[in-house]
Amino acid sequence: MVDTRRVAKEYRLQEWAQMAQEKAESGLTVREYCRRIGIKENTYHHRMKRLRLAAVAAAQSDAFAPPPSGWALCDTQSAAPSSGEISIGIGKAKVQVPANADAVQLANICRMLVGLC
Repeated sequence: MVDTRRVAKEYRLQEWAQMAQEKAESGLTVREYCRRIGIKENTYHHRMKRLRLAAVAAAQSDAFAPPPSGWALCDTQSAAPSSGEISIGIGKAKVQVPANADAVQLANICRMLVGLC
C-alpha cells in the first residue's frame, strides 16, 4: 500500500529543493525572488526551514551508515563552530562554508568536491 502522505511530503521537499536551487542560481535576493515567483517571503523561509529539517532528519537516520569512499566521519555532537563556518573536506579538496548554508547549497558543494577528487 502506498503511503500517500509520505509521497506528497517527498514531492513537496523536491519542489522546495528545486526552488532553493533556482533562487541560488538567479542571484536575486529572497525578496526579489519571491516577488518574481509570486510567493510571500515568509512562505519561502518556512519552506527552507522545512527543507533543512528534512535534511537533518535524513542525515541522522543515516548516522550509522559508513561514509562514502573518501569521506571522513565528523563529530556532530560537539558545539557549533565559533567561527560561524563549517569546514568540508573530501579527499584533498577542502572548503569553508557559512554555518547557515542551506541543504541544497551544501549538497551542491559536496557534489563539486567529489568531482574534484
